[in-house]
Amino acid sequence: AIASNSLIAQTAWIRELPIDGTLGSIIQTSDGGYALLANTYDKSIRENIIKYDENGELEWLKTLTLKDDTDFRIHNFIQTSDDGYILIGKSYLQAGGECFVMKTDAFGDTIFTRSIYYEGMNHYNSFHRVVEYAPGDYAILGGKTQSSKDWYIHRFNTEGDLVKIDYEEPFYDVNNYVFKKTEEGRLLIVRNNENPNHCIKDYEYNTIVENNHSIVTDYLHQDNQGGFFRLSRTSFPTFGSYDLPEVYDEYLIKYDNNLDSLWSFNIDTYLQSGVQGLMFGGMTATSDGGYAFCTYVWNIYFEAVFFIKTDEYGNIVHWYGYDGDPWYPFKMATGLFETPDGGFVTFIGSYEGSGDLYLIKTKADGTLNIDDYKKDEFILSVYPNPCSEHVNISFAKKFSGIIKITNINGQNLINTNINNQISKTIDISNFTSGIYFCNIYNQSGNIIYNKKLIKQ
Repeated sequence: AIASNSLIAQTAWIRELPIDGTLGSIIQTSDGGYALLANTYDKSIRENIIKYDENGELEWLKTLTLKDDTDFRIHNFIQTSDDGYILIGKSYLQAGGECFVMKTDAFGDTIFTRSIYYEGMNHYNSFHRVVEYAPGDYAILGGKTQSSKDWYIHRFNTEGDLVKIDYEEPFYDVNNYVFKKTEEGRLLIVRNNENPNHCIKDYEYNTIVENNHSIVTDYLHQDNQGGFFRLSRTSFPTFGSYDLPEVYDEYLIKYDNNLDSLWSFNIDTYLQSGVQGLMFGGMTATSDGGYAFCTYVWNIYFEAVFFIKTDEYGNIVHWYGYDGDPWYPFKMATGLFETPDGGFVTFIGSYEGSGDLYLIKTKADGTLNIDDYKKDEFILSVYPNPCSEHVNISFAKKFSGIIKITNINGQNLINTNINNQISKTIDISNFTSGIYFCNIYNQSGNIIYNKKLIKQ
Protein backbone atom coordinates (compact mmCIF):
# COMPACT_ATOMS: atom_id res chain seq x y z
CA ALA A 1 0.00 0.00 0.00
CA ILE A 2 2.84 2.36 0.81
CA ALA A 3 4.53 1.72 -2.53
CA SER A 4 1.32 2.39 -4.44
CA ASN A 5 0.74 5.58 -2.48
CA SER A 6 4.25 6.70 -3.38
CA LEU A 7 3.39 6.26 -7.04
CA ILE A 8 0.09 8.09 -6.73
CA ALA A 9 1.21 11.08 -4.67
CA GLN A 10 3.49 12.75 -7.21
CA THR A 11 2.42 16.33 -6.54
CA ALA A 12 4.19 18.45 -3.97
CA TRP A 13 4.10 22.18 -3.36
CA ILE A 14 5.29 24.95 -1.05
CA ARG A 15 3.28 28.09 -0.27
CA GLU A 16 4.76 30.99 1.63
CA LEU A 17 2.14 32.78 3.75
CA PRO A 18 1.45 36.46 2.96
CA ILE A 19 2.58 37.43 6.47
CA ASP A 20 5.72 36.94 8.51
CA GLY A 21 4.85 35.79 11.99
CA THR A 22 4.89 33.10 14.63
CA LEU A 23 3.57 29.60 14.00
CA GLY A 24 0.09 28.96 15.38
CA SER A 25 -2.10 26.00 14.41
CA ILE A 26 -3.85 24.43 11.43
CA ILE A 27 -7.11 22.57 10.84
CA GLN A 28 -8.52 20.85 7.76
CA THR A 29 -11.78 22.41 6.59
CA SER A 30 -14.96 20.82 5.29
CA ASP A 31 -14.15 21.77 1.67
CA GLY A 32 -10.84 19.86 1.78
CA GLY A 33 -8.79 23.02 2.30
CA TYR A 34 -6.95 24.34 5.35
CA ALA A 35 -7.36 27.17 7.87
CA LEU A 36 -4.22 28.41 9.61
CA LEU A 37 -3.62 30.62 12.64
CA ALA A 38 -0.51 32.78 12.97
CA ASN A 39 0.27 35.86 15.00
CA THR A 40 2.14 38.93 13.85
CA TYR A 41 3.50 41.93 15.71
CA ASP A 42 2.59 45.53 14.86
CA LYS A 43 2.86 47.58 18.07
CA SER A 44 0.99 44.67 19.66
CA ILE A 45 0.36 41.00 18.89
CA ARG A 46 -2.16 40.40 16.09
CA GLU A 47 -3.89 37.09 15.49
CA ASN A 48 -4.57 36.13 11.86
CA ILE A 49 -6.62 33.39 10.22
CA ILE A 50 -5.56 32.38 6.70
CA LYS A 51 -7.61 30.14 4.40
CA TYR A 52 -6.15 27.97 1.61
CA ASP A 53 -7.92 25.56 -0.72
CA GLU A 54 -6.92 21.89 -1.13
CA ASN A 55 -4.35 22.81 -3.80
CA GLY A 56 -2.61 25.37 -1.63
CA GLU A 57 -4.13 28.42 -3.32
CA LEU A 58 -4.71 31.37 -0.98
CA GLU A 59 -8.41 32.19 -0.59
CA TRP A 60 -8.44 34.89 2.09
CA LEU A 61 -6.68 36.34 5.15
CA LYS A 62 -8.31 38.12 8.08
CA THR A 63 -6.66 39.93 10.98
CA LEU A 64 -8.84 39.45 14.05
CA THR A 65 -9.59 42.16 16.62
CA LEU A 66 -11.41 42.47 19.95
CA LYS A 67 -13.14 45.52 21.41
CA ASP A 68 -10.95 48.58 22.01
CA ASP A 69 -8.19 46.80 20.09
CA THR A 70 -7.48 44.66 23.15
CA ASP A 71 -4.45 42.38 23.02
CA PHE A 72 -5.38 38.66 23.06
CA ARG A 73 -4.14 35.13 22.35
CA ILE A 74 -5.98 32.31 20.61
CA HIS A 75 -5.45 28.88 22.21
CA ASN A 76 -7.77 26.71 20.12
CA PHE A 77 -10.09 26.96 17.12
CA ILE A 78 -12.41 24.69 15.14
CA GLN A 79 -14.56 24.93 12.05
CA THR A 80 -18.25 24.85 12.89
CA SER A 81 -21.11 23.06 11.13
CA ASP A 82 -22.12 26.29 9.33
CA ASP A 83 -18.58 26.45 7.82
CA GLY A 84 -17.63 29.35 10.10
CA TYR A 85 -15.11 29.22 12.94
CA ILE A 86 -15.05 29.32 16.74
CA LEU A 87 -11.83 30.74 18.22
CA ILE A 88 -11.14 30.81 21.95
CA GLY A 89 -8.41 31.98 24.29
CA LYS A 90 -7.40 34.78 26.60
CA SER A 91 -7.75 38.57 26.35
CA TYR A 92 -5.87 41.18 28.36
CA LEU A 93 -8.58 43.78 28.96
CA GLN A 94 -8.09 43.64 32.74
CA ALA A 95 -5.74 42.13 35.32
CA GLY A 96 -5.76 38.36 35.21
CA GLY A 97 -7.21 38.45 31.72
CA GLU A 98 -10.60 37.35 30.45
CA CYS A 99 -11.81 34.13 28.86
CA PHE A 100 -12.97 35.04 25.37
CA VAL A 101 -14.78 33.34 22.51
CA MET A 102 -15.11 34.64 18.94
CA LYS A 103 -17.46 33.32 16.25
CA THR A 104 -16.81 34.10 12.58
CA ASP A 105 -18.52 33.30 9.33
CA ALA A 106 -16.98 31.15 6.59
CA PHE A 107 -14.80 34.06 5.43
CA GLY A 108 -13.39 34.99 8.84
CA ASP A 109 -15.65 37.99 9.45
CA THR A 110 -16.62 38.32 13.12
CA ILE A 111 -20.22 37.49 14.07
CA PHE A 112 -19.84 37.86 17.83
CA THR A 113 -17.27 37.97 20.63
CA ARG A 114 -17.96 37.21 24.29
CA SER A 115 -15.82 37.44 27.42
CA ILE A 116 -16.05 35.98 30.91
CA TYR A 117 -14.08 37.20 33.91
CA TYR A 118 -13.54 35.13 37.06
CA GLU A 119 -12.34 37.10 40.04
CA GLY A 120 -9.70 35.78 42.42
CA MET A 121 -6.14 36.18 43.62
CA ASN A 122 -3.05 34.84 41.85
CA HIS A 123 -4.81 33.44 38.82
CA TYR A 124 -5.46 34.15 35.18
CA ASN A 125 -8.53 33.53 33.03
CA SER A 126 -8.48 31.63 29.78
CA PHE A 127 -10.45 29.29 27.54
CA HIS A 128 -8.42 26.31 26.30
CA ARG A 129 -10.54 23.68 24.50
CA VAL A 130 -13.67 23.83 22.33
CA VAL A 131 -15.99 21.30 20.66
CA GLU A 132 -19.31 21.65 18.87
CA TYR A 133 -21.70 19.17 20.50
CA ALA A 134 -24.43 19.73 17.93
CA PRO A 135 -25.03 22.45 15.31
CA GLY A 136 -24.92 25.76 17.16
CA ASP A 137 -24.10 24.18 20.55
CA TYR A 138 -20.52 25.08 21.48
CA ALA A 139 -18.85 23.62 24.58
CA ILE A 140 -15.78 25.51 25.78
CA LEU A 141 -13.49 24.30 28.55
CA GLY A 142 -11.65 26.87 30.66
CA GLY A 143 -11.89 29.28 33.55
CA LYS A 144 -9.55 30.52 36.21
CA THR A 145 -6.24 28.76 36.49
CA GLN A 146 -2.97 28.73 38.40
CA SER A 147 -3.56 28.73 42.19
CA SER A 148 -7.29 27.96 42.03
CA LYS A 149 -7.21 25.58 39.05
CA ASP A 150 -10.96 25.63 38.43
CA TRP A 151 -12.21 24.92 34.93
CA TYR A 152 -15.78 24.86 33.76
CA ILE A 153 -17.58 23.72 30.62
CA HIS A 154 -19.31 26.76 29.16
CA ARG A 155 -22.15 26.17 26.70
CA PHE A 156 -22.73 28.90 24.10
CA ASN A 157 -25.37 28.95 21.35
CA THR A 158 -25.04 30.26 17.81
CA GLU A 159 -26.14 33.77 18.88
CA GLY A 160 -23.36 33.95 21.45
CA ASP A 161 -25.60 33.49 24.50
CA LEU A 162 -24.07 31.67 27.46
CA VAL A 163 -26.68 28.94 27.94
CA LYS A 164 -25.22 27.11 30.94
CA ILE A 165 -22.02 26.44 32.87
CA ASP A 166 -21.15 22.91 33.96
CA TYR A 167 -18.56 22.32 36.62
CA GLU A 168 -15.60 20.21 35.59
CA GLU A 169 -12.97 18.75 37.90
CA PRO A 170 -9.85 20.84 38.68
CA PHE A 171 -6.97 20.31 36.29
CA TYR A 172 -3.25 20.32 37.01
CA ASP A 173 -1.50 20.68 33.70
CA VAL A 174 -2.99 22.57 30.75
CA ASN A 175 -0.70 20.75 28.32
CA ASN A 176 -1.96 17.35 29.47
CA TYR A 177 -5.69 17.72 28.99
CA VAL A 178 -7.71 16.37 26.07
CA PHE A 179 -11.24 17.59 25.41
CA LYS A 180 -12.56 16.63 21.97
CA LYS A 181 -15.28 14.83 20.07
CA THR A 182 -14.71 11.29 18.87
CA GLU A 183 -15.70 10.21 15.38
CA GLU A 184 -18.70 8.45 16.95
CA GLY A 185 -19.89 11.81 18.29
CA ARG A 186 -18.95 11.13 21.92
CA LEU A 187 -16.95 13.34 24.25
CA LEU A 188 -13.39 12.32 25.05
CA ILE A 189 -12.02 13.75 28.30
CA VAL A 190 -8.49 12.84 29.32
CA ARG A 191 -6.68 14.49 32.19
CA ASN A 192 -3.32 13.86 33.78
CA ASN A 193 -3.22 15.22 37.33
CA GLU A 194 -2.78 13.98 40.88
CA ASN A 195 -5.52 11.40 40.25
CA PRO A 196 -5.21 10.39 36.58
CA ASN A 197 -8.58 9.79 35.00
CA HIS A 198 -9.24 9.04 31.35
CA CYS A 199 -12.77 8.64 30.10
CA ILE A 200 -15.22 8.84 27.23
CA LYS A 201 -18.52 10.49 28.14
CA ASP A 202 -21.79 11.41 26.51
CA TYR A 203 -22.84 15.04 26.26
CA GLU A 204 -24.53 14.96 29.65
CA TYR A 205 -21.12 13.89 31.07
CA ASN A 206 -22.26 10.36 31.87
CA THR A 207 -19.22 8.09 31.80
CA ILE A 208 -19.19 5.49 29.04
CA VAL A 209 -15.60 4.30 29.47
CA GLU A 210 -13.16 5.09 32.27
CA ASN A 211 -9.55 4.15 32.93
CA ASN A 212 -7.24 5.30 35.69
CA HIS A 213 -3.84 4.32 34.30
CA SER A 214 -1.46 7.25 34.15
CA ILE A 215 -0.36 8.41 30.69
CA VAL A 216 0.92 11.67 29.33
CA THR A 217 -2.02 12.96 27.30
CA ASP A 218 -0.18 15.12 24.77
CA TYR A 219 -1.40 14.21 21.29
CA LEU A 220 -4.07 11.58 21.84
CA HIS A 221 -5.79 10.90 18.51
CA GLN A 222 -8.21 8.43 17.02
CA ASP A 223 -6.81 6.05 14.43
CA ASN A 224 -8.45 4.25 11.54
CA GLN A 225 -9.23 1.06 13.49
CA GLY A 226 -11.64 2.54 16.02
CA GLY A 227 -9.03 3.00 18.74
CA PHE A 228 -6.59 5.71 19.75
CA PHE A 229 -2.88 6.41 19.56
CA ARG A 230 -0.58 8.74 21.43
CA LEU A 231 2.97 9.95 20.94
CA SER A 232 4.42 12.35 23.48
CA ARG A 233 6.01 15.62 22.57
CA THR A 234 9.35 15.85 24.35
CA SER A 235 10.21 18.76 26.59
CA PHE A 236 13.08 21.13 25.99
CA PRO A 237 15.67 20.45 28.67
CA THR A 238 18.02 23.18 29.84
CA PHE A 239 20.91 23.57 27.44
CA GLY A 240 23.20 25.43 29.85
CA SER A 241 26.49 26.28 28.13
CA TYR A 242 25.53 24.50 24.89
CA ASP A 243 25.32 21.17 26.65
CA LEU A 244 23.64 18.47 24.60
CA PRO A 245 20.01 18.04 25.66
CA GLU A 246 18.99 15.01 27.61
CA VAL A 247 17.02 12.46 25.60
CA TYR A 248 13.94 11.09 27.33
CA ASP A 249 12.36 7.68 26.88
CA GLU A 250 9.17 8.27 24.92
CA TYR A 251 6.73 5.84 23.34
CA LEU A 252 4.21 5.55 20.56
CA ILE A 253 1.28 3.81 22.27
CA LYS A 254 -1.74 2.16 20.63
CA TYR A 255 -5.03 1.98 22.59
CA ASP A 256 -8.29 0.21 21.87
CA ASN A 257 -11.63 2.02 21.96
CA ASN A 258 -11.81 1.46 25.74
CA LEU A 259 -8.50 3.30 26.24
CA ASP A 260 -6.68 0.08 27.16
CA SER A 261 -3.14 0.02 25.77
CA LEU A 262 -2.41 -2.70 23.17
CA TRP A 263 1.27 -2.09 22.44
CA SER A 264 4.01 0.52 22.74
CA PHE A 265 7.04 1.37 20.63
CA ASN A 266 10.13 3.14 21.99
CA ILE A 267 10.75 6.12 19.73
CA ASP A 268 14.46 6.26 20.59
CA THR A 269 14.83 4.39 17.28
CA TYR A 270 13.69 7.58 15.54
CA LEU A 271 16.85 9.36 16.71
CA GLN A 272 19.00 8.95 13.64
CA SER A 273 22.72 9.65 13.53
CA GLY A 274 23.54 13.21 14.62
CA VAL A 275 20.10 13.90 16.15
CA GLN A 276 20.15 14.56 19.88
CA GLY A 277 16.47 15.26 20.49
CA LEU A 278 13.11 15.62 18.79
CA MET A 279 9.74 17.24 19.43
CA PHE A 280 6.67 16.07 17.55
CA GLY A 281 4.48 18.84 16.19
CA GLY A 282 2.03 17.02 13.89
CA MET A 283 0.78 13.46 13.60
CA THR A 284 -1.91 11.45 11.88
CA ALA A 285 -3.07 7.88 11.37
CA THR A 286 -2.66 6.96 7.70
CA SER A 287 -4.93 5.13 5.27
CA ASP A 288 -2.58 2.12 5.11
CA GLY A 289 -2.96 1.51 8.88
CA GLY A 290 0.32 3.19 9.84
CA TYR A 291 1.22 6.56 11.28
CA ALA A 292 2.97 9.72 10.09
CA PHE A 293 4.67 12.45 12.11
CA CYS A 294 6.31 15.81 11.55
CA THR A 295 9.01 16.48 14.10
CA TYR A 296 11.46 19.19 15.04
CA VAL A 297 14.95 17.74 15.57
CA TRP A 298 18.06 19.36 16.97
CA ASN A 299 21.55 19.14 18.37
CA ILE A 300 24.01 21.90 19.23
CA TYR A 301 24.88 22.37 15.55
CA PHE A 302 21.56 22.34 13.69
CA GLU A 303 17.78 22.33 13.88
CA ALA A 304 15.38 21.17 11.19
CA VAL A 305 12.00 19.59 10.46
CA PHE A 306 11.78 15.88 9.66
CA PHE A 307 8.96 13.73 8.30
CA ILE A 308 8.57 10.18 9.66
CA LYS A 309 6.27 7.50 8.22
CA THR A 310 5.79 4.23 10.11
CA ASP A 311 3.97 0.95 9.63
CA GLU A 312 1.06 -0.14 11.83
CA TYR A 313 3.45 -1.03 14.69
CA GLY A 314 5.59 2.10 14.69
CA ASN A 315 8.54 0.80 12.63
CA ILE A 316 10.04 3.46 10.35
CA VAL A 317 9.15 3.15 6.65
CA HIS A 318 10.24 6.64 5.49
CA TRP A 319 12.40 9.33 7.07
CA TYR A 320 12.98 12.63 5.30
CA GLY A 321 14.52 15.91 6.51
CA TYR A 322 13.86 19.45 5.31
CA ASP A 323 17.10 21.22 6.11
CA GLY A 324 20.04 22.89 4.39
CA ASP A 325 18.04 24.53 1.61
CA PRO A 326 18.70 28.28 1.51
CA TRP A 327 15.26 29.17 0.20
CA TYR A 328 13.18 27.13 2.65
CA PRO A 329 14.93 26.92 6.05
CA PHE A 330 12.16 25.04 7.88
CA LYS A 331 12.43 25.05 11.69
CA MET A 332 9.15 23.89 13.25
CA ALA A 333 5.97 22.10 12.14
CA THR A 334 2.45 21.85 13.52
CA GLY A 335 -0.43 19.72 12.26
CA LEU A 336 -0.28 16.92 9.69
CA PHE A 337 -3.01 15.79 7.30
CA GLU A 338 -3.05 12.98 4.76
CA THR A 339 -4.26 14.06 1.32
CA PRO A 340 -6.43 12.00 -1.07
CA ASP A 341 -3.39 11.13 -3.20
CA GLY A 342 -1.49 9.72 -0.19
CA GLY A 343 0.66 12.81 0.41
CA PHE A 344 0.72 15.05 3.48
CA VAL A 345 0.10 18.71 4.33
CA THR A 346 1.68 20.53 7.28
CA PHE A 347 2.20 24.08 8.56
CA ILE A 348 5.85 25.08 9.01
CA GLY A 349 7.61 28.08 10.51
CA SER A 350 9.05 29.16 13.86
CA TYR A 351 7.70 29.25 17.40
CA GLU A 352 10.24 31.86 18.47
CA GLY A 353 10.11 35.36 17.03
CA SER A 354 8.69 36.44 13.69
CA GLY A 355 9.74 34.73 10.49
CA ASP A 356 8.64 33.18 7.21
CA LEU A 357 5.70 30.77 7.40
CA TYR A 358 4.90 28.00 4.90
CA LEU A 359 2.09 25.62 4.06
CA ILE A 360 3.61 22.60 2.34
CA LYS A 361 2.37 19.43 0.67
CA THR A 362 4.69 16.46 0.44
CA LYS A 363 4.60 13.25 -1.55
CA ALA A 364 3.67 9.99 0.18
CA ASP A 365 7.23 9.42 1.40
CA GLY A 366 7.54 12.97 2.74
CA THR A 367 9.71 14.25 -0.11
CA LEU A 368 9.20 17.64 -1.72
CA ASN A 369 11.55 17.40 -4.73
CA ILE A 370 12.72 20.72 -3.41
CA ASP A 371 15.12 21.22 -6.32
CA ASP A 372 12.02 21.80 -8.46
CA TYR A 373 11.21 24.81 -6.30
CA LYS A 374 14.59 26.48 -5.99
CA LYS A 375 14.39 30.10 -6.99
CA ASP A 376 17.72 30.27 -8.82
CA GLU A 377 16.80 27.49 -11.24
CA PHE A 378 14.09 29.64 -12.84
CA ILE A 379 14.14 33.19 -11.49
CA LEU A 380 17.13 35.48 -11.66
CA SER A 381 15.47 38.35 -9.77
CA VAL A 382 12.15 40.02 -8.95
CA TYR A 383 12.77 43.73 -8.36
CA PRO A 384 12.30 46.25 -6.96
CA ASN A 385 10.60 44.91 -3.86
CA PRO A 386 9.13 47.00 -2.27
CA CYS A 387 7.96 48.61 -5.51
CA SER A 388 5.78 51.55 -6.52
CA GLU A 389 5.10 51.63 -10.28
CA HIS A 390 6.49 48.49 -11.91
CA VAL A 391 7.93 45.14 -10.94
CA ASN A 392 10.54 43.47 -13.13
CA ILE A 393 10.96 39.70 -13.36
CA SER A 394 14.16 38.33 -14.88
CA PHE A 395 14.58 34.62 -15.61
CA ALA A 396 17.81 32.64 -15.52
CA LYS A 397 16.93 31.27 -18.96
CA LYS A 398 14.13 31.67 -21.48
CA PHE A 399 10.91 30.73 -19.77
CA SER A 400 7.30 30.01 -20.71
CA GLY A 401 4.42 30.02 -18.27
CA ILE A 402 1.99 32.27 -16.40
CA ILE A 403 2.56 35.14 -13.96
CA LYS A 404 -0.24 35.89 -11.49
CA ILE A 405 -0.41 38.75 -8.99
CA THR A 406 -2.96 38.26 -6.19
CA ASN A 407 -3.93 40.22 -3.11
CA ILE A 408 -3.87 38.76 0.41
CA ASN A 409 -7.49 37.62 0.00
CA GLY A 410 -6.51 35.44 -2.96
CA GLN A 411 -8.18 37.64 -5.60
CA ASN A 412 -6.40 37.42 -8.96
CA LEU A 413 -5.45 40.95 -10.06
CA ILE A 414 -3.02 40.19 -12.91
CA ASN A 415 -2.86 37.06 -15.05
CA THR A 416 -0.36 37.27 -17.90
CA ASN A 417 1.19 34.64 -20.16
CA ILE A 418 4.89 34.65 -21.04
CA ASN A 419 6.31 32.70 -23.97
CA ASN A 420 10.01 31.93 -24.30
CA GLN A 421 10.99 35.20 -22.62
CA ILE A 422 14.00 36.14 -20.52
CA SER A 423 12.26 38.97 -18.61
CA LYS A 424 8.89 40.61 -17.99
CA THR A 425 7.84 44.04 -16.63
CA ILE A 426 4.45 44.32 -14.92
CA ASP A 427 2.63 47.61 -14.27
CA ILE A 428 1.22 47.79 -10.71
CA SER A 429 0.82 51.59 -10.54
CA ASN A 430 -2.94 51.28 -9.97
CA PHE A 431 -2.52 48.99 -6.95
CA THR A 432 -3.14 50.44 -3.49
CA SER A 433 -0.30 50.21 -0.96
CA GLY A 434 -0.11 46.86 0.75
CA ILE A 435 1.00 43.23 0.47
CA TYR A 436 0.49 41.18 -2.69
CA PHE A 437 1.71 37.84 -3.99
CA CYS A 438 3.71 37.11 -7.12
CA ASN A 439 2.98 33.56 -8.32
CA ILE A 440 4.76 32.10 -11.34
CA TYR A 441 3.63 28.83 -12.94
CA ASN A 442 5.44 26.69 -15.49
CA GLN A 443 3.73 25.21 -18.55
CA SER A 444 2.72 22.13 -16.56
CA GLY A 445 0.74 24.32 -14.17
CA ASN A 446 3.16 23.81 -11.27
CA ILE A 447 3.96 26.87 -9.20
CA ILE A 448 7.71 27.54 -9.24
CA TYR A 449 7.75 30.91 -7.49
CA ASN A 450 5.53 32.19 -4.67
CA LYS A 451 6.72 35.26 -2.78
CA LYS A 452 5.34 38.40 -1.15
CA LEU A 453 5.35 41.64 -3.15
CA ILE A 454 5.09 44.92 -1.26
CA LYS A 455 3.50 47.91 -3.01
CA GLN A 456 4.52 51.23 -1.47
